[in-house]
Amino acid sequence: MPALFIEAWLTYKDEATFKDGQPILDNYICLILRNRPGVCYAHMAKESSTLTAHEIAVYDSVETFLDHVEVDTKTEEGKLALSMISKITVQITGDSSEKLKKAVEPYKGELVRALTKGYILHEDALWCDPATDGKPLRLHLVILTDQQEQVLEKLDALVTSTNNGVVTLAIQAFDDEQKGMVVEVHEVCSSNAALAKHISSDGVQSAITYIKAIANEMQCIMYGDVLEETIGRLNGLGLNAKQGETYCGKLINPQYLSSYQK
Repeated sequence: MPALFIEAWLTYKDEATFKDGQPILDNYICLILRNRPGVCYAHMAKESSTLTAHEIAVYDSVETFLDHVEVDTKTEEGKLALSMISKITVQITGDSSEKLKKAVEPYKGELVRALTKGYILHEDALWCDPATDGKPLRLHLVILTDQQEQVLEKLDALVTSTNNGVVTLAIQAFDDEQKGMVVEVHEVCSSNAALAKHISSDGVQSAITYIKAIANEMQCIMYGDVLEETIGRLNGLGLNAKQGETYCGKLINPQYLSSYQK
Protein backbone atom coordinates (compact mmCIF):
# COMPACT_ATOMS: atom_id res chain seq x y z
CA MET A 1 0.00 0.00 0.00
CA PRO A 2 1.61 3.31 -1.04
CA ALA A 3 2.30 5.96 1.53
CA LEU A 4 1.29 9.60 1.13
CA PHE A 5 3.42 12.67 1.66
CA ILE A 6 1.14 15.62 2.40
CA GLU A 7 2.05 19.29 2.26
CA ALA A 8 -0.44 21.97 3.22
CA TRP A 9 -0.21 25.75 3.27
CA LEU A 10 -2.50 27.28 5.91
CA THR A 11 -3.27 30.99 5.65
CA TYR A 12 -4.49 32.52 8.91
CA LYS A 13 -7.30 35.04 9.13
CA ASP A 14 -5.25 37.81 10.73
CA GLU A 15 -1.99 38.54 12.56
CA ALA A 16 -3.48 38.00 16.02
CA THR A 17 -4.85 34.59 15.05
CA PHE A 18 -1.52 33.66 13.50
CA LYS A 19 0.31 34.56 16.71
CA ASP A 20 -2.15 33.04 19.18
CA GLY A 21 -2.85 29.93 17.14
CA GLN A 22 0.52 28.26 17.66
CA PRO A 23 -0.18 26.57 21.03
CA ILE A 24 -3.69 25.59 19.90
CA LEU A 25 -2.37 23.93 16.76
CA ASP A 26 0.58 22.35 18.56
CA ASN A 27 -1.72 20.78 21.15
CA TYR A 28 -4.14 19.65 18.46
CA ILE A 29 -1.42 17.91 16.46
CA CYS A 30 -0.39 15.99 19.57
CA LEU A 31 -4.00 15.18 20.42
CA ILE A 32 -5.02 13.69 17.08
CA LEU A 33 -1.76 12.17 15.88
CA ARG A 34 -0.03 10.73 18.91
CA ASN A 35 -0.65 6.99 19.14
CA ARG A 36 -2.60 7.14 15.87
CA PRO A 37 -1.40 4.29 13.63
CA GLY A 38 -0.21 5.22 10.18
CA VAL A 39 1.03 8.78 10.78
CA CYS A 40 4.76 9.32 11.06
CA TYR A 41 5.67 12.98 11.33
CA ALA A 42 4.13 16.41 11.34
CA HIS A 43 5.95 19.72 11.16
CA MET A 44 4.92 23.28 10.52
CA ALA A 45 7.12 26.08 9.31
CA LYS A 46 5.84 29.63 9.55
CA GLU A 47 6.06 32.56 7.18
CA SER A 48 5.29 35.63 9.24
CA SER A 49 5.17 37.99 6.26
CA THR A 50 2.30 36.05 4.67
CA LEU A 51 0.62 34.75 7.87
CA THR A 52 1.09 31.26 6.47
CA ALA A 53 2.09 27.95 8.03
CA HIS A 54 3.54 25.17 5.86
CA GLU A 55 2.68 21.70 7.18
CA ILE A 56 4.17 18.35 6.18
CA ALA A 57 3.15 14.85 7.25
CA VAL A 58 3.47 11.24 6.11
CA TYR A 59 0.51 8.84 6.15
CA ASP A 60 0.69 5.13 5.39
CA SER A 61 -2.44 5.15 3.19
CA VAL A 62 -5.29 7.21 1.74
CA GLU A 63 -7.57 5.74 4.41
CA THR A 64 -5.39 7.03 7.24
CA PHE A 65 -5.46 10.52 5.75
CA LEU A 66 -9.25 10.35 5.32
CA ASP A 67 -9.53 9.35 8.98
CA HIS A 68 -7.55 12.47 9.90
CA VAL A 69 -9.92 14.59 7.80
CA GLU A 70 -12.84 13.05 9.68
CA VAL A 71 -11.33 14.07 13.02
CA ASP A 72 -10.57 17.58 11.76
CA THR A 73 -14.09 18.26 10.58
CA LYS A 74 -16.24 16.49 13.18
CA THR A 75 -14.59 17.19 16.55
CA GLU A 76 -14.68 20.39 18.57
CA GLU A 77 -10.88 20.51 18.71
CA GLY A 78 -10.68 20.12 14.94
CA LYS A 79 -13.30 22.79 14.29
CA LEU A 80 -11.42 25.19 16.58
CA ALA A 81 -8.18 24.64 14.69
CA LEU A 82 -9.87 25.08 11.30
CA SER A 83 -11.74 28.20 12.45
CA MET A 84 -8.43 30.08 12.55
CA ILE A 85 -7.72 29.40 8.87
CA SER A 86 -8.98 31.42 5.91
CA LYS A 87 -7.45 29.27 3.14
CA ILE A 88 -5.71 25.92 2.76
CA THR A 89 -3.92 24.55 -0.27
CA VAL A 90 -2.74 20.95 -0.37
CA GLN A 91 -0.06 19.13 -2.35
CA ILE A 92 0.05 15.33 -2.31
CA THR A 93 2.80 12.92 -3.30
CA GLY A 94 1.92 9.27 -3.78
CA ASP A 95 -1.69 9.34 -5.01
CA SER A 96 -3.78 11.35 -7.46
CA SER A 97 -7.16 9.62 -7.12
CA GLU A 98 -10.48 11.45 -7.19
CA LYS A 99 -11.17 10.13 -3.69
CA LEU A 100 -8.14 11.97 -2.38
CA LYS A 101 -8.95 15.15 -4.27
CA LYS A 102 -12.41 15.09 -2.73
CA ALA A 103 -10.89 14.54 0.71
CA VAL A 104 -9.34 18.01 0.77
CA GLU A 105 -12.70 19.72 0.16
CA PRO A 106 -13.67 19.84 3.88
CA TYR A 107 -10.55 21.93 4.44
CA LYS A 108 -12.17 24.64 2.27
CA GLY A 109 -8.99 24.30 0.29
CA GLU A 110 -7.78 23.27 -3.10
CA LEU A 111 -5.45 20.61 -4.44
CA VAL A 112 -2.38 22.35 -5.84
CA ARG A 113 -1.09 19.28 -7.60
CA ALA A 114 -0.79 15.56 -7.11
CA LEU A 115 2.81 14.76 -7.97
CA THR A 116 3.16 11.58 -9.97
CA LYS A 117 6.97 11.58 -9.84
CA GLY A 118 7.18 11.97 -6.08
CA TYR A 119 8.15 8.99 -3.98
CA ILE A 120 8.94 8.11 -0.39
CA LEU A 121 12.06 6.20 0.54
CA HIS A 122 14.02 4.44 3.22
CA GLU A 123 11.40 3.22 5.64
CA ASP A 124 13.97 1.04 7.44
CA ALA A 125 15.71 4.15 8.78
CA LEU A 126 12.82 5.13 11.05
CA TRP A 127 13.74 5.46 14.69
CA CYS A 128 11.91 5.84 17.96
CA ASP A 129 14.03 7.63 20.55
CA PRO A 130 12.09 9.35 23.36
CA ALA A 131 15.02 11.67 23.93
CA THR A 132 14.51 13.28 20.51
CA ASP A 133 10.71 13.24 20.47
CA GLY A 134 9.60 16.68 19.33
CA LYS A 135 13.21 17.79 18.67
CA PRO A 136 14.18 16.45 15.25
CA LEU A 137 15.68 18.61 12.53
CA ARG A 138 13.89 19.01 9.24
CA LEU A 139 15.88 19.46 6.04
CA HIS A 140 14.25 20.85 2.89
CA LEU A 141 16.56 20.84 -0.14
CA VAL A 142 15.38 22.60 -3.31
CA ILE A 143 17.26 21.90 -6.56
CA LEU A 144 16.59 23.78 -9.79
CA THR A 145 17.98 21.81 -12.72
CA ASP A 146 17.48 21.08 -16.40
CA GLN A 147 18.63 17.50 -15.80
CA GLN A 148 15.91 16.27 -13.48
CA GLU A 149 16.24 12.56 -14.22
CA GLN A 150 19.99 12.53 -13.55
CA VAL A 151 19.45 14.27 -10.21
CA LEU A 152 16.73 11.78 -9.24
CA GLU A 153 18.92 8.84 -10.16
CA LYS A 154 21.74 10.13 -7.95
CA LEU A 155 19.38 10.91 -5.05
CA ASP A 156 17.75 7.49 -5.30
CA ALA A 157 21.10 5.76 -4.85
CA LEU A 158 22.00 8.14 -2.04
CA VAL A 159 18.94 7.97 0.20
CA THR A 160 18.60 4.19 0.05
CA SER A 161 21.94 4.01 1.87
CA THR A 162 21.15 6.71 4.43
CA ASN A 163 22.25 6.06 8.03
CA ASN A 164 19.70 5.38 10.77
CA GLY A 165 19.68 8.95 12.06
CA VAL A 166 18.19 10.32 8.84
CA VAL A 167 14.78 9.59 7.31
CA THR A 168 13.90 10.63 3.76
CA LEU A 169 10.22 11.55 3.93
CA ALA A 170 9.87 12.28 0.24
CA ILE A 171 11.59 13.29 -2.97
CA GLN A 172 9.50 15.23 -5.46
CA ALA A 173 10.12 16.20 -9.08
CA PHE A 174 7.89 18.62 -10.96
CA ASP A 175 7.84 21.53 -13.39
CA ASP A 176 7.18 24.99 -11.99
CA GLU A 177 5.92 27.71 -14.32
CA GLN A 178 8.33 30.25 -12.89
CA LYS A 179 11.28 28.18 -11.67
CA GLY A 180 11.38 25.48 -14.35
CA MET A 181 12.28 21.88 -13.46
CA VAL A 182 12.46 21.35 -9.71
CA VAL A 183 13.56 18.51 -7.42
CA GLU A 184 12.79 18.77 -3.71
CA VAL A 185 14.12 16.55 -0.93
CA HIS A 186 12.44 16.38 2.49
CA GLU A 187 14.38 14.68 5.28
CA VAL A 188 14.21 14.45 9.06
CA CYS A 189 17.38 14.05 11.14
CA SER A 190 17.36 12.83 14.72
CA SER A 191 20.02 15.37 15.77
CA ASN A 192 22.68 17.79 14.56
CA ALA A 193 25.23 15.04 15.11
CA ALA A 194 23.32 12.61 12.91
CA LEU A 195 23.15 15.17 10.10
CA ALA A 196 26.86 15.97 10.47
CA LYS A 197 27.71 12.27 10.17
CA HIS A 198 25.42 11.95 7.15
CA ILE A 199 26.84 14.84 5.12
CA SER A 200 30.44 14.00 5.97
CA SER A 201 30.25 10.57 4.33
CA ASP A 202 32.06 10.07 1.04
CA GLY A 203 28.85 8.99 -0.70
CA VAL A 204 26.91 12.12 0.25
CA GLN A 205 29.75 14.49 -0.60
CA SER A 206 30.28 12.81 -3.96
CA ALA A 207 26.55 13.03 -4.75
CA ILE A 208 26.38 16.71 -3.79
CA THR A 209 29.39 17.49 -5.98
CA TYR A 210 27.72 15.72 -8.91
CA ILE A 211 24.35 17.43 -8.41
CA LYS A 212 25.93 20.88 -7.98
CA ALA A 213 27.60 20.48 -11.35
CA ILE A 214 24.27 19.99 -13.15
CA ALA A 215 22.07 22.25 -10.98
CA ASN A 216 21.13 25.81 -11.84
CA GLU A 217 20.53 26.63 -8.19
CA MET A 218 20.39 24.84 -4.83
CA GLN A 219 19.02 25.95 -1.48
CA CYS A 220 18.76 24.10 1.82
CA ILE A 221 16.32 25.29 4.48
CA MET A 222 16.72 23.83 7.97
CA TYR A 223 14.06 23.77 10.69
CA GLY A 224 14.25 22.93 14.38
CA ASP A 225 17.11 23.27 16.89
CA VAL A 226 19.77 23.76 14.22
CA LEU A 227 23.27 24.71 15.37
CA GLU A 228 25.21 27.44 13.57
CA GLU A 229 27.90 24.83 13.07
CA THR A 230 25.42 22.70 11.13
CA ILE A 231 24.48 25.61 8.86
CA GLY A 232 28.19 26.22 8.35
CA ARG A 233 28.80 22.60 7.33
CA LEU A 234 25.97 22.73 4.78
CA ASN A 235 27.23 26.01 3.36
CA GLY A 236 30.69 24.50 3.15
CA LEU A 237 29.19 22.00 0.71
CA GLY A 238 27.71 24.83 -1.35
CA LEU A 239 24.09 24.17 -0.37
CA ASN A 240 23.18 27.80 0.40
CA ALA A 241 21.71 26.82 3.77
CA LYS A 242 19.58 29.00 6.00
CA GLN A 243 17.46 28.64 9.12
CA GLY A 244 13.69 28.59 8.59
CA GLU A 245 11.06 29.57 11.15
CA THR A 246 9.62 26.56 12.97
CA TYR A 247 5.97 26.94 13.92
CA CYS A 248 5.63 23.61 15.68
CA GLY A 249 7.24 20.27 14.99
CA LYS A 250 6.69 16.80 16.35
CA LEU A 251 8.24 13.42 15.67
CA ILE A 252 5.15 11.29 16.04
CA ASN A 253 4.63 7.53 15.86
CA PRO A 254 7.60 6.61 13.65
CA GLN A 255 7.29 2.98 14.66
CA TYR A 256 3.93 2.68 12.91
CA LEU A 257 5.49 3.18 9.49
CA SER A 258 8.19 0.55 9.79
CA SER A 259 6.57 -1.48 7.01
CA TYR A 260 5.13 1.06 4.61
CA GLN A 261 5.88 0.59 0.94
CA LYS A 262 7.75 2.80 -1.49
